[in-house]
Amino acid sequence: VVLMGKKYIEDTIIEYLPDTPENRRWLKEVAAYDAMWKDLLKTHKGKFVAIHNGEIVDCDDEHKALLKRVLGKYKPVYVEQVLKTRYRQYTVPGIDID
Repeated sequence: VVLMGKKYIEDTIIEYLPDTPENRRWLKEVAAYDAMWKDLLKTHKGKFVAIHNGEIVDCDDEHKALLKRVLGKYKPVYVEQVLKTRYRQYTVPGIDID
């Protein structure tokens, strides 16, 4: 969910991704994260996890440290922090959607 002003827009980025083989593979990693999110809350809450081929391939407390290890090693890879709410909320200053 993306918070812009006071309105939520779900899956904004995903809706506008071009339909390419690479993006379809990346979306499978996002779907894998979604499927395991409730279990991850029990085992990895607060940590950053890297998902590749539908599995956790690495995790870390530090986002940058994890990215350094996984970006050159796995493609595609989905990295997300396991939080109580599934999607992060972003405020974009100066944008009002009505």
